[in-house]
Amino acid sequence: ADIGYILLPTFLDTNVDDAVRVALQEMTADGPLDGLILDNRLNGGGSGDVTETVLSFFTSGFQGGSAGPGGSRDFNITAEDIGGSQSVPLVILADRDTVSYAEVFTVALQLSGRATVIGARTAAGFLGGLAMGDEMHQRNVACSALNLRALAPHLAKVGADAAELSKILAFIAGNE
Repeated sequence: ADIGYILLPTFLDTNVDDAVRVALQEMTADGPLDGLILDNRLNGGGSGDVTETVLSFFTSGFQGGSAGPGGSRDFNITAEDIGGSQSVPLVILADRDTVSYAEVFTVALQLSGRATVIGARTAAGFLGGLAMGDEMHQRNVACSALNLRALAPHLAKVGADAAELSKILAFIAGNE
């Protein structure tokens, strides 16, 4: 089997999309791959534009969106097939260092059915929350709930009195 491997260290570097494009061209010069591993474990996110371009190598159409202090963004992807990249089976490696647009990238490919995700829970735990972003769920509410669930046991251990802990948990629960 001809399996390729690409490390995606960041989406901050505006040359990453071109590097992935070249890597795909070189790996498929003699024919399509049987599978491709995308290593997103060190990816701390970065640029939405770079993320969108790299997504275009593997999927197309509406792939969700993101929202943050700088505004919101929808990912409407126009496919750029490189040597069969639109149909090659994908595995994405993710862990606690997979954050921000790296999580968006991972979830988009997972939800579109294009990739199987392997690894540890991401730092923010957004993979689960982003997966809840459909007409019945709001991603920001889901992510806040997942973060509350992750933080609550640790907050209970710090020894705060019940009234103080109640205020802290209420604040987090109300933060959408």
